[in-house]
Amino acid sequence: MVGLSRNRPSRRSRREFCTRRGTTAAATAGLAVSLAVLTLQAAWPLSPTCRVFAADRQREAEVAAMVGAEAVSVDEVRRMVELVAGERELPSSLRPMAEARVLEELVARRLVLAYAKRTQTMVAPEQIDRVLESRKRSAGGTATGGRIDDGRLRREIAWQLQWRQYLDRYATEQRLEEYFQAHRRELDGTELSVSHVLFRFQDARGAEAVEPLIAKAERLRAEIAGGAISFAEAARRDSQGPSAADGGKLGRIGRHGPMVEAFSAAAFSLAPGDVSPPVVTPFGVHLIRCDEVHPGVKSLADVREQVLSGLSRELLEKLAAVERRYTPVKYTGATAYFDPVTGRLASGGPPSR
Repeated sequence: MVGLSRNRPSRRSRREFCTRRGTTAAATAGLAVSLAVLTLQAAWPLSPTCRVFAADRQREAEVAAMVGAEAVSVDEVRRMVELVAGERELPSSLRPMAEARVLEELVARRLVLAYAKRTQTMVAPEQIDRVLESRKRSAGGTATGGRIDDGRLRREIAWQLQWRQYLDRYATEQRLEEYFQAHRRELDGTELSVSHVLFRFQDARGAEAVEPLIAKAERLRAEIAGGAISFAEAARRDSQGPSAADGGKLGRIGRHGPMVEAFSAAAFSLAPGDVSPPVVTPFGVHLIRCDEVHPGVKSLADVREQVLSGLSRELLEKLAAVERRYTPVKYTGATAYFDPVTGRLASGGPPSR
C-alpha cells in the first residue's frame, strides 16, 4: 500500500470521521448524494416506493407532513430512506437524520407540484397517462407479491416530467458557468489544510448531549478569537481527537472526502485562518480552522454532472421557498423532521411555534 504523505490526514486521525463505506459517515454522506441524484433524475424505472403490500396499509394511513391538502405518508418517507440508502447500512442512530432529510425532499417535491398547478405550468394529464401505461406494461402489474399503486406511480411520474421541464429551462449554459464560478473551490479539486478541536459525544445522544458541547465549543471559540489562547494550544488542551497532540492538525482534505459532509461543508466555507462556529457530526462537536488553501485545476467540462446536480438542488430550493408562501406545510412528528422555526432535528411531536 502506498504510504500517506505528511500533508494527508493520518490513518488514525481520519478514523474519527472518515467517510468509509458501511460506516455511519458513509451512510450520512451517501444519503445526501443519493437525494441529489434522485432530484436530478427524470425517468427512473418503476420505483419500489410504488409497490404496495398488505402489511403496508396501516403505515400508509400515518401522515408525516401535510403540504396543503397533500399528505406525505410515513410509509413513503421510510421507503425512500431505504431506496436512497441502497446497500449501505444505515445505523439506527442516523435514521432520524435520514428520515428528516428525505421528508424535506418529499415536501419540496410536493411544493414544486403545487407551484406548477398554481402557475398553470403543470404537465398535461394525457402525458402522464401515456407514461403511466407504459411503465405498468413494462413492470408487469405485480411483483414479489405486491401490486402497483396507481396513485403513487402517477405522482412519481408527474414529478419526473414536471421536474425535467423546469430543469431543462433553468440549466442554461450561462447558469452552469455561473454556478461553477460561484462554487469553484468546491468543484475544481481544491483541497484545504485544516485543524480541528473535537468534543466527543459520550453515552447520551440528542439535544441533551449536543447542547452542552455546542456551548463549550462556543466558549472556546470566543477564547481563541479574543487571543487568550491559540487554536493549536486549545486543541492540545481540550480536543478529544487523536490529532490533539499535533495541535489539531488533520492535513489536507477535499470537498467531497474523506471527511463527513457536515465537516467538509463547514471547512470549505472558511477563509485561511478562520475558525468555524461549532459543527455537529455523528462523532461530536467540532471547531474547524482553515490553515491553507490548495487551489484545484478542474474545469467546468470536468465536473459538468456535479454542476448540473448542484443547479438542480438550487432550483428545487428556490421553487419550494416560493411556494411555501402560498401552500402551508405542517409536520405531525410521526417521523423525524427539521423544525421550521429552529432548523434543528426534531421528532415525537409538532414543531415549535
